[in-house]
Amino acid sequence: MKQISASLALPIALALVGAILILWAVRRLLRRSKKVPMHVQVYEGVSEVFRKDPEAEVPAEALVCYRAYRLYLYLLDDGLDKGVSNMEPAVVRDALPALEPLGLGDAAKEIDAFVGIYEEIERRTDVDESLGEEYQKTARDLDRRLYPLLREIPERLERYLGR
Repeated sequence: MKQISASLALPIALALVGAILILWAVRRLLRRSKKVPMHVQVYEGVSEVFRKDPEAEVPAEALVCYRAYRLYLYLLDDGLDKGVSNMEPAVVRDALPALEPLGLGDAAKEIDAFVGIYEEIERRTDVDESLGEEYQKTARDLDRRLYPLLREIPERLERYLGR
C-alpha cells in the first residue's frame, strides 16, 4: 500500500502545480482584460454608434478620440500609402482636425499634403516610373518622420480624455 501511495504522490503533486499555474494564468488574463484604456473604450463606443447610424451626433471629445485613434490604427500599421488607400482620402482628411487638440497639428498638415499627392497620383492614368518612385520615396520619408508622432496618439488621447 505504501508503494502505491508513494507512486501516486508525484503525479498528484504535478497536477496540483499545473492547476495552480492555470488558475494564476486565468486570473492574470482576467485582470489584464479589465484595464482597457479609456481611448479604446471611447473609440469602440463611437464605432458602435456609427455602425448603427453613420449620421449620429456624438460629443466633440468622443469624435476627436474616434478620429485620431482611427488615424493611428490605419496609418501606423499600414504606413501612409496603404493607410490612406484603405481609409479613403476623404475620410483621412475628415479625421485630420482631430490631431490638433492633441498637439499634432503639424503632423496633420504633412499628412494632408501627402493625401493631396496621393489623390494626384490616383487621378493620373499615365504615371511615369520616375514620378512613382518619387511618390514612394516621399511616402517612406514621411512614414519615418511621422511614425514617432503617430505612436504617441494613444498616450496623448489618454491625457486629452483625462482633462
